[in-house]
Formats: sequence, structure tokens, C-alpha cells
Amino acid sequence: DLSLRVAVAAEDELGELLVGRYLRPLEKLGGRADAVLETVAAFIEHGLSVKATAEALDVHQNTVRYRLGRFEELTGACLEKPLTAFEVWWAMQRDWLSNDRGSNL
Repeated sequence: DLSLRVAVAAEDELGELLVGRYLRPLEKLGGRADAVLETVAAFIEHGLSVKATAEALDVHQNTVRYRLGRFEELTGACLEKPLTAFEVWWAMQRDWLSNDRGSNL
């Protein structure tokens, strides 16, 4: 589990590039960005399954689809592509680490 997070922590330039590409565009959503990011993280964690994500977040599947659609619209990313999902995961981990939430690494 730590091996990938160590790589995320060590690769500053790559991490910042991915944060800029996948997370900065969400600033346009203001306070709604957190719900979108939570949904994207859950979607990746639950194997790119809308149904499992909806169950985990206790929301309707259409809510999950809407939030994922907003993410994809703002970032140009297609989360159904495994490489893209991994890059988004990397960006979220980098953001988490750079905001001192990952100081227990």
C-alpha cells in the first residue's frame, strides 16, 4: 500500500503536473468540488463501478453519473480508461500529501 504513495511523494514534478491537469479545473465548481472529488475517489476505489460507488456513498447511481460527468467535462478525462483513472488517483494522492494530510507516510 505504501509503495505507490512513496512514489507519489517522491515525484514532485509529475504530481504537480497531474494535480494541475485533473484537480485545478474543479476549482470552477466552488463548494461542489468536494462532492465531485469524493465521488471520483470512491469510483476509483470501487473498481470503476457506478453501482458500487453509489452504494458506498449512499446516493443514487444517477448522482454518481452526474458527478463523474462534471469531472470529465471540466478535465477532459475519461475515467473509464484505467491509465487515466490511475493518473487521477495519483493527483488526488499528491494533493492529499501536499496538504500535510499525509504526514504519517
